[in-house]
Parts: sequence; structure tokens; C-alpha cells
Amino acid sequence: MYFNKVELDKALEYQSKSLAVRVNTYGEHHPDVEMSYKKVGSVYDCRGELDQALEDYPKSMASSFNVHGEGNPNVALLYNTIGNVYRKKGDVNKAQEYYNNSLAIYLNM
Repeated sequence: MYFNKVELDKALEYQSKSLAVRVNTYGEHHPDVEMSYKKVGSVYDCRGELDQALEDYPKSMASSFNVHGEGNPNVALLYNTIGNVYRKKGDVNKAQEYYNNSLAIYLNM
């Protein structure tokens, strides 16, 4: 995946196309779709487009719930990732809520 600032537009283009193909092929609840939403969210996160990242990361989480169940490490990681985005936005309370959810999953494993 492209993470060079100059190539983030290209990364977003490729990841968005990949996501569309995967959703068409597998539907919303598949591990590949989960990963694609996470990658698209990550590109937006890297670009500083935090509100857009907060649209894609939760879609990845919803897919992860259906694929892995709520107590899976992938879900915990997504809670943490979303918490990081809220922290970057300055919403410390919302970030803490997501961090606590992530920690609860890890502690129950």
C-alpha cells in the first residue's frame, strides 16, 4: 500500500477500486471486505481526513463483528484504531471509550 504523502491519492484510488470489487464479489461481511475498509480508512487517516476515516473504520468493524465475533483481536485493534482517530480530532472522551472497549476485549481473551 502506498503511504508516501505524494502517492496517497493513488493509494486511495487503488484501495477504493479493490473495495468495490470485493464488496461486489463477497458482499459486506467477508474478511477481504473488512480489510479493504480498514485500508481505505487508513489512507484517509494518513491524509488527515479524519471524518472520512471515521466512516470507513466502523464499516470494517461491522464486517469484523460478523466474520470473527465481538471478542476477536481484529475487533479490539479496530476499537483502538478508531480511538486514535478520535484522539487526533481532540475528542479525548470518545477516544477513551474506544480504548476501553479495546482493552476489555484483550483482557477477556
